[in-house]
Amino acid sequence: MKNTIIIILLLINSTQLFGQQHYIIEGRTNPELDRKPVMLFTFKQNKIDRLDTTYISNGIFRFEGDTNLEELSILTSGNYPDTVRTVDLVLESGTIQVNLDTVSFISGTPLNDKWQHFQTCSNAKAELIKKIEAAKLANQSSVEYEMELGKLKNENPDMITFTKNNISNVLGKELFRKYCLYMLYEEFFEIYALADPQLKTEPLITQALNQYQRRKAEHEQLNKNTIVGTQYKDFSLLTIDGKETKLSDYIGKSNYILIDFWASWCGPCIAEIPNIKRVYDKYKDKGLEVISISIDQQKKPWIDALGKIDQNWIQLLCPKADIKSLQDAYNFRGIPFLILINKKGIIENINLRGDFLDQLMQITIR
Repeated sequence: MKNTIIIILLLINSTQLFGQQHYIIEGRTNPELDRKPVMLFTFKQNKIDRLDTTYISNGIFRFEGDTNLEELSILTSGNYPDTVRTVDLVLESGTIQVNLDTVSFISGTPLNDKWQHFQTCSNAKAELIKKIEAAKLANQSSVEYEMELGKLKNENPDMITFTKNNISNVLGKELFRKYCLYMLYEEFFEIYALADPQLKTEPLITQALNQYQRRKAEHEQLNKNTIVGTQYKDFSLLTIDGKETKLSDYIGKSNYILIDFWASWCGPCIAEIPNIKRVYDKYKDKGLEVISISIDQQKKPWIDALGKIDQNWIQLLCPKADIKSLQDAYNFRGIPFLILINKKGIIENINLRGDFLDQLMQITIR
């Protein structure tokens, strides 16, 4: 009987400890903040679960404890109107290094290293977007910034990809909660399918699910008039040297033609070009041709942009008088707009961007 009780107590104790993470936070900050408090907030279901406080000494502070990996925690020091230093972090097993400043830095454990890298890349993208907007306001070229932004996007996961890849841990779950109402419905359903049952039942996720189900139904109704499955429409276009050519001059000469409708003034278009180039270089020897069709209303900005952007495929310009007809024929207004046409001239896919473009090529061109 005594042994049975001991076993039961051990099982209860192990159940209580399951999932517990013993963490140590070793922090550094400005020594001028000595004797100031540093507060560590932990959360459960978006509510403060616990608040721990320590004090800075010689620019150093330390926390140690146990917690479950449920939500991101917040480390902060200072109060408005004074400078507030804060950082989000994961309280996971190990020693977490924190440099607490106006721009903070975390490292030392796997999830925190991953979180820091993602935030660093996100901040770099945001800075480039600011530079692009400032250049445009000043009527200056933003092509270099846009190319750099495109390269950064191609080499590092965006928020959706990062969330999808981390949906089984606290990072992906937190981002899903934060942005679930602000995604494309395709993105939401892709991540939702990977989420665990508990996350799926949270009120905010359920609200988002209902929202996207309605949006998907509306979109499918509108898409009854989609151009997918229809024959391409022929147009007269201009080459770089001003000669007239037609789309029909190219259709049927390659297994597939990827058409990129773009313009020199379109930042997202230019940011997408490195991705198109990567796909073109990968599949050009397997029967893929790429044609970029600009809807610039003047030739000079188009020519100037081509001189700065590496696009080693066919470049054509739609005459100003035909731009609206072209947009109506291919049912688009926003750019970039990419479509895939097969050798018979049938439009097989539309709205091809980012990782989806390469994924589609892997399936289509073997």
